Amino acid sequence: MINTIILNEDIFESRKYLEILSIEYENLKVTNIAINMEEAKKIILNSFPDIIIVCDDSFNIKQILNENFYSPLIIYSNNIQSLLKHHSEIDKMCKQKNKNTKKQQTEYEKFNKLTKQIYKKLVSLNFRTNMKGTMLLAECISYTYIHEDEDILKCLGRNLYPVIGAKHKSTGEAVKWDVIKSINTMYKENLEQKPEIINNFLNLEIPMKSTPKFFITHFIQALR
Repeated sequence: MINTIILNEDIFESRKYLEILSIEYENLKVTNIAINMEEAKKIILNSFPDIIIVCDDSFNIKQILNENFYSPLIIYSNNIQSLLKHHSEIDKMCKQKNKNTKKQQTEYEKFNKLTKQIYKKLVSLNFRTNMKGTMLLAECISYTYIHEDEDILKCLGRNLYPVIGAKHKSTGEAVKWDVIKSINTMYKENLEQKPEIINNFLNLEIPMKSTPKFFITHFIQALR
């Protein structure tokens, strides 16, 4: 969905814009209308819209955008006719957004499918299903495997944990410790019971203590 805001002192005219836009573009949504500069600044910095339609010269938004390194599509329009002249620009953005959404959906489905497969494998290696860190570890492995970026493994605290944490509305630090607890518990129980289970899968002897980086790296190698 293309998030759009209208900056116009005339609220009745803004409603006409809203009506036209909703008819012309099904992927476009007008989320806010600002009638003064103070409202405009607050809305822009809170929502970072894709399109800003400026209908009044009193709205000087360039400084706000420059200060925040933010570049939306800005359309200056003092009437409905001038707005419609920008049809090709708006249509192009809607199509690109739709294309990106489909790509993200495909990547999300791929990520979920692989995560489920990895989770089942972790359970077979005696990871506990009642520990949150087991599913988080599966997601960490899945994300790293899909992106094939060596920098991810160079610093999990910066390049991996925060990404997984954001997905669960949590922090990278919380993900880190849940993953560590899950790995440590698995190693402790395997060392006491059947060390060959994980040894055979990773094709190496089990160290007494494994870091998440060590485990994720060797798990991915085993997958390949």
